[in-house]
Amino acid sequence: MSAPIHSHRPAGLVRALRRAAAPSVRLAPSFPWISPKTVPNPRPSQRRPRHLRDCAADRSSLSSCFRKVRTMTPTNPDSELLRRFAPQAQQLDWRWPGGRGLAISFVLNIEEGAELAIGAGDSINEAVHEVTHAIADVPDLCMQTHFEYGARAGYARIASRFIAHGLPLTLNVCGRALEHTPWVTADALAHDWELCGHGWRWESPAHMDEATERATILRTMDSIGRHWGRRPTGWHCKSSASLRTRTLLQELGFLYDSNDYGGEVPCTMRRGDGSPYVILPYAFDTNDMRFFGQGAFVQADDFARYVIEAIEVLQEEARQAPRLLTIGLHTRILGRPARIRALDRILQHVQAQAQRQPAWVATREAMARHWLQLEQQRQTA
Repeated sequence: MSAPIHSHRPAGLVRALRRAAAPSVRLAPSFPWISPKTVPNPRPSQRRPRHLRDCAADRSSLSSCFRKVRTMTPTNPDSELLRRFAPQAQQLDWRWPGGRGLAISFVLNIEEGAELAIGAGDSINEAVHEVTHAIADVPDLCMQTHFEYGARAGYARIASRFIAHGLPLTLNVCGRALEHTPWVTADALAHDWELCGHGWRWESPAHMDEATERATILRTMDSIGRHWGRRPTGWHCKSSASLRTRTLLQELGFLYDSNDYGGEVPCTMRRGDGSPYVILPYAFDTNDMRFFGQGAFVQADDFARYVIEAIEVLQEEARQAPRLLTIGLHTRILGRPARIRALDRILQHVQAQAQRQPAWVATREAMARHWLQLEQQRQTA
């Protein structure tokens, strides 16, 4: 059998021909380390930022390379990613209050009433719940009442558990949802729960222009302030934030945000005036939305066992360095009768652990304030 025709060509020529055949790609101008020009088939491994290329030569100095990145700007999205990989929190000698190694944050998302619905004047209906479907041009009464279930039966079922156990809770609230559920604010005031901003509508700001996103944040702040009696100190977007979200939150005086999924420890950023701003990482795996989609949880015990395993592993790791675990809940998901037992088992496990290896269960605002206190101590040391 004769050899392939290209085997007689020099290797360099073969590579050149392959590159010539590859489609050209226009690089996004949001990556400042590459000039916006057309290049053939750019390979990520060959197009890394300069600070990463410098690190490649000496892996032992990796942390010092990461420390070169001090702040994130909307024109440098990679700097936040680098900061999350930086082992700054693990290198510090710190603990959660009471000398505890693990902090657990329970977050209940209040989104019902803020979903997309033609019946509420939107151009489209929400399409994702137990079953994904699309009803176009007319109100989707099936979807609307599924969300109503969360605001009524689901919320009451979940809230009663936290009240019975006396555990703190952070409520991620959409402003418009809060307008329709005054009982949520009443419970927050009665039990010292935190209200955290989650947008006016249940939608991602990723494609909003700056004016629209700013107005959305301000409108949500106003709603929470009127109902709760004080403005929120924290913020968490649905899905992805925009490149300007964090800058807007800092300008508007927020203490922290949770728009980060890249770690299990807090992180400090500096505002324009040099004051600290806290990032508390969130998690999607220890989240009841795992009951939806491919490879979803089916039984309540699926979710309970998964979360309890996460608690146990992080408790072990926290003997060496502190950790933060976020457990995300939704009224219309975990609030169903067959799923609520998962929450019962998780809460029972947390309280049983309190006898021998207690975790610090707190609101996210309390965690951010503790981290700021540690930051101040480090600055004055």
